[in-house]
Amino acid sequence: FLVDWPNVLYATSYTLEEDDNMSFSSPITVYNGSSSQASITGRDDGTWYYRAAAVRTNAALISEWSSVSSVKVGLSAPTIDPINNAGSDTYTVTWSAVDGALAYRLQESESEDFADATTHDVGAHISYTVVGQDGGIWYYRVQATTSVIDSNWSAIQSVRVVPPPPQLYSIVAGSDPDAYTLTWSTSTGATAYRLLESTNVAFTDVITRYIGAGISYTMTGQRAGTWYYRVEAANSAGSSVPSNTQSFTVAVPIIPTPVLNPIPAPSAGSVYTVSWSTVATSTYILEESDTPWFDAPTVAYAGPHTQYAVANQQPGAWHYRVRAQTPDGDSPWSTAESVSVWAYAYLPLVMR
Repeated sequence: FLVDWPNVLYATSYTLEEDDNMSFSSPITVYNGSSSQASITGRDDGTWYYRAAAVRTNAALISEWSSVSSVKVGLSAPTIDPINNAGSDTYTVTWSAVDGALAYRLQESESEDFADATTHDVGAHISYTVVGQDGGIWYYRVQATTSVIDSNWSAIQSVRVVPPPPQLYSIVAGSDPDAYTLTWSTSTGATAYRLLESTNVAFTDVITRYIGAGISYTMTGQRAGTWYYRVEAANSAGSSVPSNTQSFTVAVPIIPTPVLNPIPAPSAGSVYTVSWSTVATSTYILEESDTPWFDAPTVAYAGPHTQYAVANQQPGAWHYRVRAQTPDGDSPWSTAESVSVWAYAYLPLVMR
């Protein structure tokens, strides 16, 4: 191998030292000359360290030693293969054999810098099978060893493990005919769940009813008909296949649903008006939520009017839905409308 260094102004020659430890407790001089590089041959297996000094012979001046560089002689790093698992929690990590290697170490980590790595000593094998891995993104690298000499670590390969699908339980009816609760099991490695709703068992017209870390969702004000549900688990690696399907049939009096109008942008003071269409012989319930799923809504208005003025609203995105209440029962909830309220920072006026 070649050891080289930059030319130094006014230097007439260079000295290159070598040692088998980075403290240079037993250095030897392997080169003296005017060239700024030296060819090294015939080194035993191990790690070798080098440092150089510049010399100005006619002035009897010698520079300080350079920084230290090292080279590993002996084992090549293995080549780790891409890992193909299609999201499964069971997969095999494989790598190339290295001439002279007696054993291999495989490191596994949830972080790309391997700060929290787990090391598997796999002996002379050139593969390692992982079973039942937690969901997420996992990183792998491998090292060859003779028990005296270690190779550099291989390049890194990663694999994505999506969580298994949860189990969607039987749907529990609520106190109102158009209300019911869906619950599902936790999924190992999942950080969020997505609840899907459809009007048919083939799920050709899917809408997302809920996204979040919870494992239940209460439906209120659902329209009459049979509704089908399934849930997916997700993490940083992706989403699981859908769960089993559950259905629920809603049979309620057909009461018109009020139409919630688009909400105009707020004026000064975070003031805006939410309005909706009239349904005969009705009073109205207007709900407000800071999430589009209405999983923890508050009642913003209850009464006979078809509009509601909001003032001094907190900054953020706000979502609204309305339903009519009649002597014959309640209508389904309207489609939701949203409005964004911005926070303003007022800067002082500097005058001179």
